[in-house]
Amino acid sequence: MAVKKIEELNIHRDVNSTEQFDVQGYLNENWDKMQDVVDNNAEELMQVQKDISTLKEDNKPNKSKLNKLFKYLRYKEKVFENLEEINRMAIVQVLKRLEIYCEGNIDYLTEEKVFELQLQYWTITQIYLSPYKVYLNELTRNKFILKYLQTEKYIIIENEENIQDFINYFITCLRKEFEKM
Repeated sequence: MAVKKIEELNIHRDVNSTEQFDVQGYLNENWDKMQDVVDNNAEELMQVQKDISTLKEDNKPNKSKLNKLFKYLRYKEKVFENLEEINRMAIVQVLKRLEIYCEGNIDYLTEEKVFELQLQYWTITQIYLSPYKVYLNELTRNKFILKYLQTEKYIIIENEENIQDFINYFITCLRKEFEKM
């Protein structure tokens, strides 16, 4: 790790010593070592930044992920990312209590209605996986739908980029509602 490399350059001296420390001489002697450490730290930092941006992209909701989660929660898919079966059952119970859970055939629903449900399922899942999940027990269907409709009024989903904005705003509205509880 980079920190250990920097520690290797430290000089441990006797504090009772009276001899002068030659900073210029030390820098001249160890210039190549320090340059290597700095270069390695920069490379490591660039790699970490790349990894973080990849993770952000992987966690960003898109229509495909929404659809996969929707199918998973309706027991049409066996797995969804890191969501365990116990979490699935709890989320399904919340969705049923909010009266937005669809069982059986959904062929009669329009594509727009299915997309609305996918957004709602994703939002409930994100809240369930957050510290705010304790508020889900007190959330009513009317408050949930009201916040959804308010979000729909202010954030229009024109493309995949707007999905994240919509969900973030929806969750923010719900959190404000939770704080009132």
